[in-house]
Amino acid sequence: MLLWNIWNERNTVVWTAKRRSPCEAVDGAVRLLYKFQEYQSPIPLSLSRAKAKWQKPPLGAIKINVDGAFQRLTGFGGGGIIARDFAGCFVAARACKFNHVSSPEHAEILALREALLFVKDFGPGPKMIESDAQGVTQAVQATVEDRSQFSCLISDCKFLFSQLEHICIQFVYRETNRAAHRLARLALTLPATLSWFQDPPDTVCDVLVEDSM
Repeated sequence: MLLWNIWNERNTVVWTAKRRSPCEAVDGAVRLLYKFQEYQSPIPLSLSRAKAKWQKPPLGAIKINVDGAFQRLTGFGGGGIIARDFAGCFVAARACKFNHVSSPEHAEILALREALLFVKDFGPGPKMIESDAQGVTQAVQATVEDRSQFSCLISDCKFLFSQLEHICIQFVYRETNRAAHRLARLALTLPATLSWFQDPPDTVCDVLVEDSM
């Protein structure tokens, strides 16, 4: 009924008995479309985020998800890194243990630096790094000099990033980064860094199945 009312409101512009030029007809149709869009309720950000899902990378590419975790009482940090191919299949993973970590942001930067080092093991070909730490991903890709307390770490990440070819870093919602998040939490419980290159760790198997579906 809403669309019909909008149509009636605009049909005198587009479809009157008077002969219209093609340009006038197109202009009327476009205005009708805009008018219809005004009546549409925008999708709430929370709803679109709730439906966010991990996406497979393009053909031939490898996607590396990374996340950081922080334990305030102990000062430990954890980094979770997991790589999957264009079919969604497991390639490799790493759970990194960090000492003397001061904040969640500190842990996120350390995790991203480890991911940039980890990428070198995958050889040539396009690679995509995804992180749910928006401020960190922006700082590493910024052209201006970082002046925060983590400027040295950011500079390290920028240098490593500049040495790699066919690679991009992008921000994603936490809901699409679950596998890396679990590995980061696991790293807090480990005595040292662990890596997997053939079979994925049990803690992320269910997530890998859900993401690939």
